[in-house]
Amino acid sequence: MKRKCVRDHFRNFERRPARKGAEIDLRGRVWLQHVQYQNQLTPSQIGQALYGERSVSNLVAKWLRGSVSPTRHSALAIERRYPGSLWVFDLPLWPLLKDAPISSVTVQRLKRPYLEKPGLIPMWKFPVDDDDVWRRRTAPASEFNTGGLVARNDLWGLIGVVMLVRLYEATRETVRYLDACQDMVRALPGALRLPWIRPFADQMIDCVDRIRLRDFYALLFFDIDREIILRQADDSTYEPCRELRTIDPATGCFVEIEDPVLPATFIPGTRARAMKQSAS
Repeated sequence: MKRKCVRDHFRNFERRPARKGAEIDLRGRVWLQHVQYQNQLTPSQIGQALYGERSVSNLVAKWLRGSVSPTRHSALAIERRYPGSLWVFDLPLWPLLKDAPISSVTVQRLKRPYLEKPGLIPMWKFPVDDDDVWRRRTAPASEFNTGGLVARNDLWGLIGVVMLVRLYEATRETVRYLDACQDMVRALPGALRLPWIRPFADQMIDCVDRIRLRDFYALLFFDIDREIILRQADDSTYEPCRELRTIDPATGCFVEIEDPVLPATFIPGTRARAMKQSAS
């Protein structure tokens, strides 16, 4: 069963026409940026690869602006000509970022290809992971270990965390949802460091924030610091995995990093009253 948030109910009440979501625009633009980056192509060269010399009303430029979304048929045509980009178009991230209810069954279906069970506990296994666990950057994360997914510092870590956020939203597990939402924010720099995603950082953060705000408690308990997210995405030395950071010679501890999650501070009612009285 899908869990609707307040915005969903308002949309139904007002009977607004269906609107193309920001995540759909993002999918097309990120995919096209990847095609350009990987193959060193200009938009006009991509258009010629698809349609030859005939005019198509500058369709590729419209894709780049997000005013028109490319279809999977077009993505397949590019894949045949320039292999290695269809996976970006087909990423499970795009339906997960949709600001709309999603069922736990749907999330489980999207998760299934990325989990393996070598022992008693299912572990995440993404397409970029090597079969030899000791050659991986960090140890593999168990199914519900969002901190381990953040430590990956890559796009797939973000995808895994978003899957868990949407699962907890659908199953109404508020405490787990709040924890996963915070790690979803912390996982953003690892995805945004990719040169073909970085131009759309603001839009990516907007999509993640809309998912966060689907639950009232996430709105109440913390905010996000966009500047820290962007700073970490652009910092080649940024390391979310504590054990891989350098040691601070002054403290003998691992170097601390900035946290883009800004927890809310709650004060007792008596103190709030005293502060109000002292201000008047």
